[in-house]
Amino acid sequence: MKKIISLCLSFLIVLSSFGAVFAIESASDGITVYVTVSKYGEIVLDHDNNYVAMAPITLSGQDTYNLDDAFVALHENFCPDGLSAYGSAVGDYGLAVVKFWNDTSGNFTYQVKFGEESVWGLSHELENGDNIELCINQSFYPDMETYTRFDQHLVTIQPNEAVELTLSQGEYTADGMAFSACSDAAITINGIVTDNVTDAEGKVSLCFEESGKYVISAVKTKVVGDVTVTAIGAPICIVTVNEDENSTTDTPVNPPSESPDDNIPSVSMEEQMDNIVEKYLTDSIVDDGNMYWFLADFADYLKIYPETQFVLTSTQKQKCIDKIIDFADNSTSQGDLAKSIIALRSLGYDAKNTYKKNGKAFDIVAKLNALITEESVTAPYYEYTLPYVLIALEQGEDYVTQETIDFLLNAAVTSKASWQDTTWGVDGAAPMLRALTPYCETNVDVDALVEETANIIIAYQGSDGSMGNAASTGLAIAGLSAAGIDPASVLTDEKSLIDGLMSQTNETSDGFLPTDNSFGTEQGLRGLIAMKLFGEGKMIYDFNDYPQNEARATKVVTVRPSGGGGGSINSNKNKNNEKETEKVEEKPQGLSGKNEDVKILEIVFSEKTFEDIQNHKSQKAIEELAKRGIINGKSETNYSPDETMTRAEFAAIVVRALGVPEKNDGNFCDVKENDWFKTYVNTAFSYGIVNGVSENEFNPNGQISREEAATMILRAAKLCGMNSDLNDTEVRNSLAEFSDYVETSEWAMQALAFCFNEEILDKSVIEVKPKTEILRAEIAQMLYNMLGKAKLI
Repeated sequence: MKKIISLCLSFLIVLSSFGAVFAIESASDGITVYVTVSKYGEIVLDHDNNYVAMAPITLSGQDTYNLDDAFVALHENFCPDGLSAYGSAVGDYGLAVVKFWNDTSGNFTYQVKFGEESVWGLSHELENGDNIELCINQSFYPDMETYTRFDQHLVTIQPNEAVELTLSQGEYTADGMAFSACSDAAITINGIVTDNVTDAEGKVSLCFEESGKYVISAVKTKVVGDVTVTAIGAPICIVTVNEDENSTTDTPVNPPSESPDDNIPSVSMEEQMDNIVEKYLTDSIVDDGNMYWFLADFADYLKIYPETQFVLTSTQKQKCIDKIIDFADNSTSQGDLAKSIIALRSLGYDAKNTYKKNGKAFDIVAKLNALITEESVTAPYYEYTLPYVLIALEQGEDYVTQETIDFLLNAAVTSKASWQDTTWGVDGAAPMLRALTPYCETNVDVDALVEETANIIIAYQGSDGSMGNAASTGLAIAGLSAAGIDPASVLTDEKSLIDGLMSQTNETSDGFLPTDNSFGTEQGLRGLIAMKLFGEGKMIYDFNDYPQNEARATKVVTVRPSGGGGGSINSNKNKNNEKETEKVEEKPQGLSGKNEDVKILEIVFSEKTFEDIQNHKSQKAIEELAKRGIINGKSETNYSPDETMTRAEFAAIVVRALGVPEKNDGNFCDVKENDWFKTYVNTAFSYGIVNGVSENEFNPNGQISREEAATMILRAAKLCGMNSDLNDTEVRNSLAEFSDYVETSEWAMQALAFCFNEEILDKSVIEVKPKTEILRAEIAQMLYNMLGKAKLI
């Protein structure tokens, strides 16, 4: 039944700039895209209290634009908190959102062209007229909100004229997003929930008495555990009700798109493997987020082609060892430790017999085993970690007890509903096949589970032969091969898994799509190698019979020459007489009064810089800290010197700068067990570097001000042995020369005076600006100056 709807339009004015939505820019002027943002199933409001519903964003000044560009511009122009509310970073899966509309949960999903286009990260290139939707979800995977869309997104009607909308819900398949009817969803109009509900076919009929623009969306809930949460993301349709019957119809938002480029070179599996191996066996492999897996892939590649021309040089290998050991030493993640073990074993080293750069013995396998608990295996997303833990622990006879293996296998069996769920693809199921297959002969439950899982994966295959993308297809090939199933025999419409993977070859035939990260390329390569090994009756990542040499990180021995100054001795071979010589290099020693836990950090990257700091006044400070692993960029190429930093981020870099051992004495209710910064914040708190904003709150995501930064630097300086004692007169005299020093909080007076006196802060400035959020470049400069004064750098 049609319902006449009359709403008070003064409730909310919908995007004052909405009239410009259809003014598509020419390519020469840049592009215009339209962004909708929702949180917990409701469309958010911008700084003018308007809905962010198809908000027009014009991007110009570049040849191409991606999602990251659009989201930066969105926050700059519409978000109440501006750019500080947005953050992105490069991870193992490429460029990804880490903060959106001030939300740092990581619970984000986004679509382009209303789900019609596959998106694999923020590097996704945009076209003129694209519609973008970002949803901040309330519930976590796999229970997160389902993506929904209306069949119409822009509608123009007359008063009292009916419009029928159909609401569909999406589901991920190997062929892309598949849609079905979304019933029982309540329609919202300008944020008000109405009594209009979609029927069994997802349909609803609306009409309006008054002219104006209306934002149409829908809401629906579900129960997860004992909690009622949002079931669907917020769909969007803008209905314009004209005042006069002769008004023109709406202009399409999306201009006709160009045909996709089908001119992808055709290469053989062998050529593709060779091209990828050649591309990644360079010095840059050390800095690649997928280094661990590329090393394992190359070891398996050598099984197939032992006479290959491609080699990992001894220098490259040692750099990889240095990074792996340091990474494992500083991580408490089972996934991180598992991939470190697999990488070391692929190089012929024993992960139980490693030595850190300080010369101390380090058993990575024991560290991993100690983390395997009842609590850990029931943690969210553990189904993605479990297969690699199993694979890592099979790499040595004494790496794991049978009791632990039985415990992990039981965890795999009892959690199968999670990792067999193909709502988001086969990336949970496929690696588990490889992990479980070695135990099929001794465990009937595992044997049945492997067969069941293989059938689920095969059923997911798309019409092009793939699993929807190169990464998932590579994983499927690797998993099925391990289970004894020939990937070439897995067919849909006469297209095999191999056909599906090779259809994802990039234009230069040295990787797989998407080209903006190495994730798809590495897992695609893994699939090709697994296919070749299958023909030889072998499976990937089986290094149990490899040598078990000890692995030593590069060590520099610090000594004190009799002349008084500190130094280090590097032992070298003379090429002519093969005799050892000694070269003394001056090394910082620290102040005599420093805390014994404070360490001098060695350089881990011979060169480290970022594109956006060239000629910046803090370039040297940023580079010197980055070379020691103290700070990271927002991406591999950009440091973002003019962005702000959170309290948690600042705690992390100070802890890393001092090299102090991990502590876990914190008791902040807003620092959760799974937060990446938990150990850093607790360590900083244990050493008195940071305090909370209350007895039990730290406010980790709050932006740090100049006076807060100075206070934390002062406390760190004390640990480094610096004298920070200043009386009231000295403090007042130090700060009086600054015009705004009276704005400084009483508790920060001494810290700021100390930082100016020691030239940790620039004394030539006119204002202190104590309450101003400090910038990333300024923080790097302060920390670098302090470490220099403390003779630690």
